[in-house]
Amino acid sequence: PSTHPIPGAAMGGAGYQAGGTVDDLLPIGELREAARRLMRANEVNPDPNTAVVVVAASLMGLLARESVGVGQQIFVDMFGANAYANFDDMVSFADKPERPSLGAELRGPRPLYRLYPAKSGWVFLGIRSEKEWRCFCEITGHVQVEDPFVIESQALTDSLTALFQTRDASGWELLLAPQGLGCVQADACNTGEFFLGECHEDSRWMVSVRHEEFGEYYRHRPMVEFATPNTALQAGVRTGVDAEPLLTEIGYSRSEVANLFERGILFSADRQEL
Repeated sequence: PSTHPIPGAAMGGAGYQAGGTVDDLLPIGELREAARRLMRANEVNPDPNTAVVVVAASLMGLLARESVGVGQQIFVDMFGANAYANFDDMVSFADKPERPSLGAELRGPRPLYRLYPAKSGWVFLGIRSEKEWRCFCEITGHVQVEDPFVIESQALTDSLTALFQTRDASGWELLLAPQGLGCVQADACNTGEFFLGECHEDSRWMVSVRHEEFGEYYRHRPMVEFATPNTALQAGVRTGVDAEPLLTEIGYSRSEVANLFERGILFSADRQEL
């Protein structure tokens, strides 16, 4: 429960998403609001960032083994992994631009990358290129401005605020997202609710599998698709059931493996039932 938020806090992600930390004493109401922001800013970076670095380090280790014929231990530190993934925040040089603020209301760093209140609900707009901006203007009838990517442009923010008030958040998503534009309803559901709603036969995200102990349930589909499918999606593996095959594969005898189970060093759900 601690390893995710502690590196996240140390790397500054939580403070950034909370709009900064507070150094002064505050009245109780403001203190509660600051605490609420920090609690909600337990951002998603630390665990996925570390997973990416673990995979990268493992692949480099395998490549080194193939190159020189020698395996090696690999050590990955969660703090270092997140510094690596957020490397642009970990370096300092003369005249380095400040990281853009999310604004007083934490809605986003710039007009084309932020939250907007719609007629009902909220939308998140994520326009990253001139091509996307031109397409957005053609579809919505919004008047283009000279430089829409200026971080501080209150006029553009005000005009987009007025535009998004003319339609419900779900309507904006249906209008713009199918055209490849980053505009989605931001308050429709949380992550768990989204995936729960995807538990059906036609889902792109979830698939039904059968577990020998728990029966049928939905699990995530692969995060990556290959041109030639070769992945057989199965249920979760029961605790320790692969311990004996893996150890015998690397040279342990069956009697040695049995001894490890008897001493409690290894555990298997299948052996427990026996």
